[in-house]
Amino acid sequence: MVSSTGVRIPLASLIVLLWLIIGVIVAFNEGYDHFDTWSQFATFLLAVVLWPIPATGGAVGIRF
Repeated sequence: MVSSTGVRIPLASLIVLLWLIIGVIVAFNEGYDHFDTWSQFATFLLAVVLWPIPATGGAVGIRF
């Protein structure tokens, strides 16, 4: 969708991209980089999206 100013969409995309890049870095640094099971992969994805939680010492996890 194109905004009237042409600035909102690229800025929003940049923010989302930065959020995900930071999330991947935090997830790897906090030890969520094991992909032996689907649960571990889902936990990694959750840690990427919710990176402020592991970055501040919290934990995220999904178990199937």
